[in-house]
Amino acid sequence: MQRKLAFLLTIFLISGGIYFVKGNNNDLLTIDNGNYCILQLENALYMYSEGYPILPYYVKTYTYPAGTKINEINVEAKKIEEIKLEKKIQPAPPAIPLN
Repeated sequence: MQRKLAFLLTIFLISGGIYFVKGNNNDLLTIDNGNYCILQLENALYMYSEGYPILPYYVKTYTYPAGTKINEINVEAKKIEEIKLEKKIQPAPPAIPLN
């Protein structure tokens, strides 16, 4: 499970627009929730995909002046750490219809 978490975090680091803000393990708060734990990061959003772990992520938006031409975007992952957790991460519940 921990390798899956590291892999998912790596995917987020590589994907455009979503990145993990530089920080350390002190920024990560784990909350005990019965058989699972919940990961909390300050000012983070959370990804909910039914049955998969609820993972925090950050979004960074860059605004450029009108007419700006972007030729290339490079994203580089640095200082990836594997964090050992005592419990599995809380999975996302199924979506509830509004009607």
